[in-house]
Amino acid sequence: MEDQAISGIPGESGRDGIRFTIRDVSEFDNAQTLIGRQFDFFVDSTGAAGYGQYAGQIRDTIPDAVTAAVGLKNASTVADPSDVDEGYQMEIAINLTHALGYPEDLGDGRLWLSVNFFDGDILENPVDSYATRVFLFGERSQGASIYGYLNAESAVAAQAGGEVPSAITLYGNYPNPFNPTTTLRYALPGAGVVAVQVFDVLGRKVAELTPGVQAPGVQELPFDASRLASGLYLYRVDVRDLVSGQAYGSVTGRMMLVK
Repeated sequence: MEDQAISGIPGESGRDGIRFTIRDVSEFDNAQTLIGRQFDFFVDSTGAAGYGQYAGQIRDTIPDAVTAAVGLKNASTVADPSDVDEGYQMEIAINLTHALGYPEDLGDGRLWLSVNFFDGDILENPVDSYATRVFLFGERSQGASIYGYLNAESAVAAQAGGEVPSAITLYGNYPNPFNPTTTLRYALPGAGVVAVQVFDVLGRKVAELTPGVQAPGVQELPFDASRLASGLYLYRVDVRDLVSGQAYGSVTGRMMLVK
């Protein structure tokens, strides 16, 4: 996550972090119980991962139920408003069996999820400081924003930046949500001619990026959406063979522009 000022404070009004609200498996068949459990994670004053009340309680009771880690990007520091930070990366693991009562095989795999992202920037001049929150949520804590199904046989593996994948691989964009610029990240199994098309939710092409010939491995491509309206957009990375010019693959992702 890109962040110009990593504040390192625990309060909701100015912290940097994320909240997942996940319904306990026992609540799926109880129409009167909709709130779910809040798992809060934030960057603390030392640059390590901090845990909100419920996540901390679960972690103290069952250490492997909830785990989080933070890595600061390059020369970024925490709780120092006099410098300009680059941001942080946070990785989180929630054991649904230990933390929320899911059976080992995940049962029927139903998942109810809401997300809040917090960004508090405490700057050297107090009048410039601000805090924002982006969320995908129902009415306060009621109702589901995201329904999903879990598959124990599926997994997403982290991949080192220098490795070459066996197929075109999409690593998403950062930041996301963004305003108005973001960076698309993907990896190529071999050299090819790359073009990226951006579409709105109605399927209309609203932008096209043409980085041209790119080498195997991880690539990053900046995108400026200054002229676009807020909303969900899809982007497709198309790759053509250097010699024949024929398409040998494409991947599609989604990103959220919030102005």
